[in-house]
Amino acid sequence: RVEPVLDPNTKLAVLVNRGTASAAEIVSGAVQDLDRGIIIGTDRTFGKGLVQNVEDLPFNTALKFTVAKYYTPSGRCIQGINYKEGGGRNAEDVKFQSERIAEKDRQTFFTKRGRIVKDGGGIA
Repeated sequence: RVEPVLDPNTKLAVLVNRGTASAAEIVSGAVQDLDRGIIIGTDRTFGKGLVQNVEDLPFNTALKFTVAKYYTPSGRCIQGINYKEGGGRNAEDVKFQSERIAEKDRQTFFTKRGRIVKDGGGIA
């Protein structure tokens, strides 16, 4: 048995804003999902939930690719933007496209004590 790092009676508040990203979002999401504290801020966090690798290529170039996504303990994905490859004959159609995840597409999850939280766009 391992003793908890925080005494269960410790009150915890995590301050976030739209610039809070990556590892800070993972910690904030875990605190929220496990009902260990509250998240305070005027905006959702940035929503950077992708794990990426960079592979060097010839001619002083590199390829950056996504290998995983970050999830909170309840199963929420932190990522706030969907990326998709374009297609078609026009140069503008071939570019990669991105769009924020719409409110209607966000899924509902529950914290340890049953509070409703949503995925797709950072932590709020």
